[in-house]
Amino acid sequence: MAHRYDWFAITGHRARSVLKMWPPGPGEHVLETGCGTGTLSIALKGAVGERGSVDSIDAAAKMIEVAQRKALKHGVSVRFQVAAIEKLPFENETFDKAYASLMTHHLPADVKMGGFREVYRVLKPGGSFLIVDFGPPGNWFMKYLYYPVWFFEENLLSDLSAVEPHLKGKIPEMLREAGFVETRLLKKSLGILDYLLARK
Repeated sequence: MAHRYDWFAITGHRARSVLKMWPPGPGEHVLETGCGTGTLSIALKGAVGERGSVDSIDAAAKMIEVAQRKALKHGVSVRFQVAAIEKLPFENETFDKAYASLMTHHLPADVKMGGFREVYRVLKPGGSFLIVDFGPPGNWFMKYLYYPVWFFEENLLSDLSAVEPHLKGKIPEMLREAGFVETRLLKKSLGILDYLLARK
């Protein structure tokens, strides 16, 4: 699926939205978790410039392979590696900003929590973590569409338990439990997609 991911996940549009909402500054050191095929990572590198750096991880080796080829094609230097968010291979207080775009809803609650703690650990004091992912439905249509997720969560749709904390609005609470001192919603898109910012 890695070779077709950009097409159905509209990664280019998402990357532009992320950069518009919370861009890194020139010279900053940035982390992307769950980087997929690297579209956002390449855009982030363009924003931080030569003095800045971008490290990107994904648990799927095939995604990293595609991301590396894409960065080479664009002549962009991004450090891609296979790794899991709950066990980041970086020193404490390494990054100014971290990003996660449509990846945290895939993680079971305990892995999600471990990942948030790891991102907190590798951010510098005052650093920020932008999560773009599902949030509580913001209009009647989305509430109707996603109502079965929590109505049947113990039965028919129990396999969707990883997304349940997102749809019930529990992510800010989890981030605070991980150590972040401030969380705020920057934007809600399409009635279901939250741009949630947390600060260390």
